[in-house]
Amino acid sequence: MKRAIIFILTSVNLTPLCMQAQQWEWIVQPKYTTVEIKDSLAKVGIQNGKETTYLWLDSLGREVAEPEVKAKAPSAKPAAKFQKEGKLYGVVDSLDQWIVRPQFKNHRTRPLTIARRADFYNGVAAVQNEKGLWGLIDQSGHWLVEPQYKDMGAYYCGMAPAKNEKDWGYVDAEGKWIANEIAKTEKDADPETYAGTVTLNGRPLQYSRFGHVYIHGLWVKFNGEWFEPSKMGRFTEGLAYVFSSNRIGFVDTTRNWVLKPIYENVADFRDGQAWVRQDGRWGIIDREGNWIKKLPINSVEIPKFFSEGLALLSVYDYSSFSPVPRYGYADTSYHWVIGTDFREALPFSEGVAGVMNSKVSIGGTPKYGFINRSGNWVIEPQFDGVVPFFNGVAVVTKKKNVGLIDHAGAWVIEPEFDNMQLFYAKTFWLRQKDKWGLVRLK
Repeated sequence: MKRAIIFILTSVNLTPLCMQAQQWEWIVQPKYTTVEIKDSLAKVGIQNGKETTYLWLDSLGREVAEPEVKAKAPSAKPAAKFQKEGKLYGVVDSLDQWIVRPQFKNHRTRPLTIARRADFYNGVAAVQNEKGLWGLIDQSGHWLVEPQYKDMGAYYCGMAPAKNEKDWGYVDAEGKWIANEIAKTEKDADPETYAGTVTLNGRPLQYSRFGHVYIHGLWVKFNGEWFEPSKMGRFTEGLAYVFSSNRIGFVDTTRNWVLKPIYENVADFRDGQAWVRQDGRWGIIDREGNWIKKLPINSVEIPKFFSEGLALLSVYDYSSFSPVPRYGYADTSYHWVIGTDFREALPFSEGVAGVMNSKVSIGGTPKYGFINRSGNWVIEPQFDGVVPFFNGVAVVTKKKNVGLIDHAGAWVIEPEFDNMQLFYAKTFWLRQKDKWGLVRLK
């Protein structure tokens, strides 16, 4: 009897040590080369020799019919862009249908970023006719400013750089020459950005361009003040922000100062109000520059997004060779709740937030962990990357592999996979050895 009892106890004690129940199961074994999730369905690709066959699967891995594509409602103002046919440019809509048949020799486009461009600004663009003269058109191809200039830059903020018979200046969409004085020497304008020809140390410098299509840096004087329109924001509610002497102010459509350049950073006006930063602190002002609200803390970003009652903010740490941001959290009254002790941080979700520790031993590598609303570690920093918790689990990376953890930091799915995508509720697509499969949490 004693031996039997010992055997039973031994068996009970060894079970959790020898075998831990798996918390997930395969619905579809890894076999697909591509996965693209669209709403509650997944478009998967399977390799057949040199060809790829595509299927649609639901959250249970069952094959379903391809969903119907809902026709988009036509836009009142289709996104117009230039398109070349032969040697000439025309204008097409978002469906690549011709709005204006090819008839322009060239056009000027203002890049928004390296990857994006805006062919029309507020429905206006600079184009060159077949005779080589430049003017401004609307999206229908109607001439707003007849072709008469020898060269022209991209239209932006209500004006375009233009060169007449004598010199460079600016013209608006009504054809008015709006520059009353133009910088022509290095004493009046920054020669590095001056759009024109200046002489620096006896060497002529030709006008520069942003990319190959946007002439910028041409300084002009309005009412005794020098402006560089390339450092000018868009007009919203009749006001545009302008950089001047490393500070920012706001001008109206006549280029008169409405708010003098005293701010370090600003956002566009909305409903008569704008976020601005002065002396390191953000606040909200009205059109007269009166403070509606001034925050009690310093911050790099505009603190307007809250998650679970806390805003993720950052300040610059000047203790290193170059300033680097440090992140913390403030409440809805804009008072610090969790200090700026983290190199990277994510918004709060399910009561915790993923953050990267800033205190690392010499030669160590900063890692991600999770903190609670008191700023205490609930999951110690040990991961190379994390995403916010959702439905009680979080995707994390460790040593270039992806896994899934719960709120206790225990592995729900061990980090044995190349990639992971949340599909629906508690189903995930996992990639292993370049093949995707579908799993479900138990």
